[in-house]
Amino acid sequence: PYKNFKLKKIPTKRPFLTLEEIERIRILKFTENTRHIERVKDMFVFSCYTGLRFSDVMNLKNKDIIFSNKEYAVEIRQQKTNDFVKLPISLLFNGRAVDIVKEYQTNDQEGFLFPRISNQKANMKLKVVALIAGIEKNLTFHIARHSFGTNLAAATSDQFLIKELMGHSDIKTSMIYIHISQEQIKE
Repeated sequence: PYKNFKLKKIPTKRPFLTLEEIERIRILKFTENTRHIERVKDMFVFSCYTGLRFSDVMNLKNKDIIFSNKEYAVEIRQQKTNDFVKLPISLLFNGRAVDIVKEYQTNDQEGFLFPRISNQKANMKLKVVALIAGIEKNLTFHIARHSFGTNLAAATSDQFLIKELMGHSDIKTSMIYIHISQEQIKE
């Protein structure tokens, strides 16, 4: 009975943070007792500046950070798509991601860059981060990826660059960020 049944894709609004909102989160300082929240904040901001999914941030190892010709890059095989992605983090968003890398990177090449945490726990801690930063959006880790795509589209409008840096297999997915960016420009 479902042979000729087709589902229609309804475009949804993808929540994202502006660069100003990301900066408000980035500059937050925490005490020693709340260092665990600061680590989640740093991982989230790193994702906002790289577009990496939560699973890729969690699996990022020190050896995946490449320093060559005075520039940093992240070279990984994405967990979801198994596609190889190279992100020139020194060149993206004024190299803000490099500052976070320098804070967490160790000499243990096989060691993970960030401390281990579940996506659910990270999202719970992001609620606290949003509250402290005065952001009234329902922060989840995936919003960081949408923020990266939208802010990159606003900066460049090059769907092929977005496709490459975000590791999309279909250009149509990248075009969503161009459309969102155009709406943002109108607003």
